[in-house]
Amino acid sequence: MASLSRWRIRVPLGITLAALTVPAFGQPASGPRWVLQTDVMGGYQSNVSYYALQPQGDFATRLAARLGYRFEHQRAHFRLSVGAGTNLYAELSDYNQFTWDAGLDTSWSLSRRTVAEARARTLFGYGYGYVDTLEDIAIPPDTLRHNDVFEAALRHRFSRSVEGRLELDGNYYFFDSSEPLYWDGWSVTARAGLERSRSADSAVAGFAEYERASTFEQRFEIERLVVDWRKPVGRHIAVVLGGGLARYRLVDPLPGDVEGEPALEPTGSGEVVGRFGDHSLTVGAARQVGQVFGLGYVGVSRSLALGYRVALGSRLELNANVAAVEFLEGAGSAPLTARREQARAGISYAFGRALTARVDYVYWSGDEGTTLPGRHTIWAGVQHKFTRR
Repeated sequence: MASLSRWRIRVPLGITLAALTVPAFGQPASGPRWVLQTDVMGGYQSNVSYYALQPQGDFATRLAARLGYRFEHQRAHFRLSVGAGTNLYAELSDYNQFTWDAGLDTSWSLSRRTVAEARARTLFGYGYGYVDTLEDIAIPPDTLRHNDVFEAALRHRFSRSVEGRLELDGNYYFFDSSEPLYWDGWSVTARAGLERSRSADSAVAGFAEYERASTFEQRFEIERLVVDWRKPVGRHIAVVLGGGLARYRLVDPLPGDVEGEPALEPTGSGEVVGRFGDHSLTVGAARQVGQVFGLGYVGVSRSLALGYRVALGSRLELNANVAAVEFLEGAGSAPLTARREQARAGISYAFGRALTARVDYVYWSGDEGTTLPGRHTIWAGVQHKFTRR
C-alpha cells in the first residue's frame, strides 16, 4: 500500500543483511509463485551488549530461511511469507537467539474504481534490513524486538486523476526481557485523504490523521494535517515535499506530570532522488511528531539521511548511507533530548539469478547527555534463492 503518510522520510538503505522481510506492500503480484530463500552469514560485532560497562566483541554466525507463496484468484491477490533464523555467537552464547517472522499481503478489486488492501505482519528478531523510517534508528539494529503490524486501506478513484483513500494502521512493539532499557508501545492511526495526480510520477495529496498511542505506561493522542507534493525535475531527478501541522497531548498524566494545553507543532519533509545511469543518490530530511518506539517518547524529532548506490556492471553493486535523528522535546514522563547516528555500507556480487555473495557493514551510536558506546558490525556471506512458478 502506498500510504498517504509519505512525510515519514524513508531511510535509503539498499542493504538487506540477513533480513526476513515481507515484500513491498500493495505491489501487484508478479514473479514466481514459490520462493525459498536461504542465507548463511558470518560476522563480527565489536560491542554485543550496547550498555555493558566493559564492551565485549564476538564473532557470530547468522542462518536464515524464508518461504514465500503468491496466489491469484480473479480479482484478488494474496502473498504469504514465513521465515526463521538464528544468531550463534562463538563465545557469548548467552546472546544466541532464534528469530521468526510471518506476513500476509492481500488486495481485492471490488469494482473498476475501488480497491481494498490489507497487510498483517508479525516478527521476533532484529532490525536488519526492515528499517524504513529514520525514527527506526532510535534503537540499535541488533536489539531484539517483537513487532506486530496491521494495515488496511480502501482506495476509490473518482476520476482518472483523483483518488480518495481511507486507511487504518496498527503497530505494536514488545521488547525482550534481555533489553530492559526499552519500553513497549503501540499505536493505532486512522487516515483519510485525497490525491490528485497529473502523471504516474507527479501528484498532490492532502490528508488528515488521528493517532492513539501508548508508551511508558501512558497514553497520547496525535492529530495531523499534511499536504504532500511530488514531481520529477528533468529526466533524472524526482522531488517529494510535505508540510503541515501536528498537535499532540498526554491523555492520562501520571503523578508529577505537568498537564498543559496540547502542543501544536509545524511538520515538514523533503526528499530528492537522483538517478544518473548506474548511479542513484537520495537526500532526505524531516521534522515530524510521533512516537519513537522503544524510547518511551512521544514528541518532536528531526532527521536527515543521505544514500548512494552504484551498479558496476550487471553483477556488482555498491551502496552506502548515513542517517541521523535528534529528539527535541516530548510529552509525559519520558521527555528527552537525544541523538542517534547510523552508517551503513555494503557490496554484493551476483553469480547468477539464484546465488549472491555480500559484505555489509553497520555502525550505530547514540547520545543522551553521555555518549553511548557505539557498535561496529560486519557481516559476510551468501544468499541462495530457489523459485518455482
